[in-house]
Amino acid sequence: MKKDSLFFLAPVIALVFSSFIYLLFMSSFHHFDPEGNRFFNILQLYPQLKDGRVLFLGESQVREDVDCELLEEKSGSKNWCYNFGLAGMLPIQLALQKDVIVAAKPKVVVFGITASTFDEGINKNDDFFFLLNGQQSVAAQVGVISQLTADEKKLLLMNFYEKALYKRKFILPFYFAVLDRLGSSSGFAQINGVSTAVSNVKNPHQFMVSENEDELRKRIEDPAIVKMFYFEQTPLREREAFTYLVGELKKEGVDVVIVQMPLHPLVRSVVTNESKKVFEDYLSHLSLEFGVKVINLENEFDDPVFFVDLTHLTKEGSTLFSSVLFGSPSFNSQLLLEGKDVIQ
Repeated sequence: MKKDSLFFLAPVIALVFSSFIYLLFMSSFHHFDPEGNRFFNILQLYPQLKDGRVLFLGESQVREDVDCELLEEKSGSKNWCYNFGLAGMLPIQLALQKDVIVAAKPKVVVFGITASTFDEGINKNDDFFFLLNGQQSVAAQVGVISQLTADEKKLLLMNFYEKALYKRKFILPFYFAVLDRLGSSSGFAQINGVSTAVSNVKNPHQFMVSENEDELRKRIEDPAIVKMFYFEQTPLREREAFTYLVGELKKEGVDVVIVQMPLHPLVRSVVTNESKKVFEDYLSHLSLEFGVKVINLENEFDDPVFFVDLTHLTKEGSTLFSSVLFGSPSFNSQLLLEGKDVIQ
């Protein structure tokens, strides 16, 4: 009878033990996709920042186009500029981080945006909601959370067990990447490059291969692509979330600068003047309502040679853009540069 009991208990014990080991493993597993890893690292970095820094926030255009090392070099001061741009980061996801940002006590927050920043179609990354799970200050953003879908709320509010199950999607890609790195020098170089960009918060430029003219024209003929740049067609919740975030930062005494990021000439040619005006009116409202600086560099580059695709600049373009931004009177005065150290 005792042997029979052990026979039936053994599988149960094995299941409980294996489940415990799995949950223990998953609780310390923090290997996501490249942008997930970058976001995870940024969230860990926020509490370590010294007061009075300048933070660049936004999606991949910020990541690709802003060179903080160059800005620091031109200012004559170091360690004041941080590029926290993330591919697919939406305004509503930034708004959830309001208290995280405020707690870092930045001097200035610079948002790099275009109309496509507010689009939820192609670049949306729901894993960011998951990675915000566990940030206590996020739960305080009740108004923002109320605008989330049921699936987004679930990602944001998962319990320990649900998070462990969700992480399963990252395990195989992680180990395949490790095997690829071990198996080939080219694979190692590629992964090492991405890994560097993950931890790089100064000039994390990644895109090196430019699309040719035929590829760009084909993309701009796609209705889903064109729709991204029509501000009036973007979700209202994204516009409201951005307005909320800007207003809250100003209430907390954080200076805000909004930079309209460069767009490829092809994009600018297909967006109607009426739609452009809707976007300009929205930004003008933010400027008047909250006293924020708006710097329009959307039309800064007419030569396609500076773009790798419809929205992102080449490495050379990034250098030129950062130089132009630094020389902008609005940017300069907001940072109180004028030949002096940015950080005293």
